[in-house]
Amino acid sequence: MEKVSLPIKTKIAAWWMIIIGVYSEYLVINNIIITFGLKTEALVFFVALILISLGALCFISGLFLLKRKKWAWWLSIFSLSILLFLNLNDLIVGLRVLIAIPPSDWNGSFFLLIFPFILLISFILLLLDRKNFWKVAK
Repeated sequence: MEKVSLPIKTKIAAWWMIIIGVYSEYLVINNIIITFGLKTEALVFFVALILISLGALCFISGLFLLKRKKWAWWLSIFSLSILLFLNLNDLIVGLRVLIAIPPSDWNGSFFLLIFPFILLISFILLLLDRKNFWKVAK
């Protein structure tokens, strides 16, 4: 019996989600430690906990998308839509910066500008490949 392979768009989106999850975990933890030290306010801790859990959701749903789980597709759409909503301002600012500034003038914050676009691309890829994924999912 031949095993049907996972659709390529879903694979790309899953790997990007794993990278997004790891990178967002790193950003949140690093920014909290640098900004507030080990003494954090309750609100900052709560917001950080939410962002860390969203990064973990992206990471976990990306892993389970590669395992062909149907519930992982829904979890992926949910976590990506929340992250897109939270990064909507960054997406708009990033688009303005990418249009207005030539590539030779981009500095080391290039990935921070691209991060919301990676979220958007992963979201679109999952939506476009929905029917193919449901055919091979368990």
